Amino acid sequence: MFDLVIENGRIVDGAGNPWYRGDVAVADGRIAAVGRLADAEADRVIDAEGLMVAPGFIDTHSHSDLMLMTEPAARQKIMQGVTTEVVGQDGLGEAPLRDDVIDDWRRYLSGLNGDPDIDWDWRSFADYLDRLEAAGPAVNVAALVGHGNLRLLAMGMENRPPTPRELDEMRELLAEAMRQGAFGMSTGLIYPPCVYADTAELTELCRVVAGWGGVFVVHMRNEGDLLLESIEEVVSIGRESGVPVHISCLLYTSDAADEGLGVDLGGRRI
Repeated sequence: MFDLVIENGRIVDGAGNPWYRGDVAVADGRIAAVGRLADAEADRVIDAEGLMVAPGFIDTHSHSDLMLMTEPAARQKIMQGVTTEVVGQDGLGEAPLRDDVIDDWRRYLSGLNGDPDIDWDWRSFADYLDRLEAAGPAVNVAALVGHGNLRLLAMGMENRPPTPRELDEMRELLAEAMRQGAFGMSTGLIYPPCVYADTAELTELCRVVAGWGGVFVVHMRNEGDLLLESIEEVVSIGRESGVPVHISCLLYTSDAADEGLGVDLGGRRI
């Protein structure tokens, strides 16, 4: 006996397989069976004839860090099939923070993440996650710690490499955020203060992320004439640190193709 059976749908399982016709059964809020379930009994049956049935989509680049607190129903995402959002993008996250920087940082982030009328009463990454969870968002959330936050707390908005002591402080802040539930670290290498970091700094921080099994999400330095060099930097960071890398912003235009820019992947040029 199931709570729900979605029958006669064209199932797209998300694993890259061709769609196939079948049924999906749900019990206790989880998928309990997939296949031909003609004899299944359920409290509710939905006929999906002619429709696609697929897992929820993951929005891998979301700036809903604050809006999920004020609009937890997330209707604009749920109605598009999005059930998971990755927040904390571009190295510009909401935590960790300190009292002396929070007002300026809030204004700085408002262009990307909005500025809803809420109290920023969190400081640690754990505090932020607790506040987000208390709002009860309808979507699952994977939160990244911003590289910009680490630099801000360790050395402000300085355009220079960190001292050994400042780099150690960034490592400690990062490890604490990972321990408290961060999914990984993001950076935005066109946004201050992230743009001031060199490859060596990012590699050292990514060693910490790799140690916690996290991911590194990158808005690269350049998506034009230095596209290939930017990709090479990200690849080298992943290779040297052992962290899985996700390039979150990568523009492609026909002009770039005409100019011979791109990356060769198995004979296909992108």
